[in-house]
Amino acid sequence: MEKVSVNMSRIFKCDAKTLFEAIQEGALFKFTGVDMSKAQIDFKMGGKFHLFWKDYGVCDGLFKEIIPHEKIVFTWDCTNNESTTENLGSTVTIKIKEKEGKAILTLIHENIEKHLHNDMSFGWDDALSDLRKSFAEIVAKIENNKSGLDLYFKMKKEIKLNRAKVFQYVADENHLQKYFGLKSSGPLKEGTTVSWVWSGLKPFTVNVHQVIENELIKFQWDKAHVCMSFQETTNGSTVIFIEATGWEPTQSGLESSYSECDGWMEFLIALKQYSEK
Repeated sequence: MEKVSVNMSRIFKCDAKTLFEAIQEGALFKFTGVDMSKAQIDFKMGGKFHLFWKDYGVCDGLFKEIIPHEKIVFTWDCTNNESTTENLGSTVTIKIKEKEGKAILTLIHENIEKHLHNDMSFGWDDALSDLRKSFAEIVAKIENNKSGLDLYFKMKKEIKLNRAKVFQYVADENHLQKYFGLKSSGPLKEGTTVSWVWSGLKPFTVNVHQVIENELIKFQWDKAHVCMSFQETTNGSTVIFIEATGWEPTQSGLESSYSECDGWMEFLIALKQYSEK
């Protein structure tokens, strides 16, 4: 049977140590609805864990690798309530990297049976979203933060394609629709205003402020100011950078910045897959 994987990243407004220790204490599982009174987690190399969900089933695993504040690897074997013997025999790798006071978590779940991919993807997405909410105390006084909170992110992705082509795939509305599922009223050209529409969502107005062909695109939509830059490498690949800022230092602004960060990560993954097909 064909095997697939889940790969996702999230940015946390805390340092790597804080994030690692939260996972060590079971926060990654706790917020998925696990009955913590029945959970058994021996967080050490070779240690085992046993988790129970009332509406799902049980999961057992073994910690294969633990590098404090950097990496956690464990097996993932589940028995579903609806299918009494659904042993995934898969492996989860969590990597944590700290940059500019923020922790970037990357989760890769490998060797998943293809028919389980969507369930596992949605499950981990919910788990990471709820884990992030557990850090609410870090910004509990955000509404009174007169100095402002740095609601800014920057990410990058290397794509094995020349810069002109990658730029075209981003700026051209026809390509955007093919890999990112949106309908754009026009290309991203300097001084123009275009509309982006996803099925089931209200239209978004995009004001394009600056475009340097094959090098730079700057635009604003809603509260966010977005800058995309394109750098060609010596081997002919392209590194695309996405930076965004502009949200108000409020809880609502924080949540919006997280949501936008997630969206652009998905965009880069889709762009890479489309460009390298």
